[in-house]
Amino acid sequence: MAGGGRGIGAPATQPERNCRIRKDSGDMKVPDHPVRIVAAAGGLIWRQGSRGRELIVIYRRRHQDWTLPKGKVQPGESWRQCAIREVREETGYDVEVESHAGWVCYETGEITKVVRFWNMRPIGESQFQSSEEVMSVQWLTPQEAVKRLDHEGERLLVSEEHMKHAADNS
Repeated sequence: MAGGGRGIGAPATQPERNCRIRKDSGDMKVPDHPVRIVAAAGGLIWRQGSRGRELIVIYRRRHQDWTLPKGKVQPGESWRQCAIREVREETGYDVEVESHAGWVCYETGEITKVVRFWNMRPIGESQFQSSEEVMSVQWLTPQEAVKRLDHEGERLLVSEEHMKHAADNS
């Protein structure tokens, strides 16, 4: 985000200080036109499964990718409210937010997307139903998720949160 600009609903602090930007973004040039910034939020939904700690990844039909549940912040909605709503819509789970996980930033065409993620835990059973947007939801170990996720920033975030959790519980 050149110039430290903020999108609607963006925090007062500059998120790029904590952003995980795709490796290939070093060649990004400062555009000579206004940059559109989209605020989004999502969750790392963790549970203790039979194989140890697991988290949810989703498969999106339109993008044909494996990703973490997330979506755009709606007018009048906080980042956290957006994350809870998107997780419910995309996974079928109600969740409890446990802590802030971090930021992921990336470009899609002429749009810069800033995504804020929270660590969450599921409450109850999932009401997931395959839709036009999300075809599949899978619980994976962090190692499996890092191999499956298509976006580098999300892989880095999952790895860092898993290592932090392991260090806190050793």
